[in-house]
Amino acid sequence: MLEVMDKKATSGAQFVDGLLSEAVERAEGMLACPIERTLAGTMDDDGFSNLERLEMSPLAEDQLLALALRLASEPGRHGCLRDALAGQFHAAPTSFAIEAQRRAVLSGAEGGRLPTGAARDAVDALAGKLKGHAAPDLSEALAHYAALYADLWCNPRIGAPLAVRRVMLAMVTLLYERSAAWPAPTRRPVRRFARGRL
Repeated sequence: MLEVMDKKATSGAQFVDGLLSEAVERAEGMLACPIERTLAGTMDDDGFSNLERLEMSPLAEDQLLALALRLASEPGRHGCLRDALAGQFHAAPTSFAIEAQRRAVLSGAEGGRLPTGAARDAVDALAGKLKGHAAPDLSEALAHYAALYADLWCNPRIGAPLAVRRVMLAMVTLLYERSAAWPAPTRRPVRRFARGRL
């Protein structure tokens, strides 16, 4: 049992590390282009910058990219952006900061209800993307996302506004449900042949 739990923990850590690496790669690509670098922080006619639009998305990849861009633009920042972003997740925020964020998110939910419609749309988009990328085990991938969102919605280090965090919270249950409902990948039985035969 402990061995199975260790494998799941390792698999989950590799999943998060992969998302962090992808966010850093995207951020560095944007920052390497002078035009995109300028556009990231420039206000559009609607009063929002591209960076703020990323933070208004419930998708984890957008939140991680926004955080990477913010870290990269910090004055006097030294060292590797990958290490800086990883440090935001491998060193947990204080329990006080997390609890304050939780209360802020939950206190604003109208009648205690979460925006399940918006959350379902986001989960549908995520599942569609995973299917398009031919994820080897969609059920496992969705479970990894559920575990990530369970930590991400109340993480004070991301810039998501409260309304977006409520969508992310609602996504946790939907992702776990979708993961449990998705059939495990079928494995073909290994056929053994006599020596010398095909």
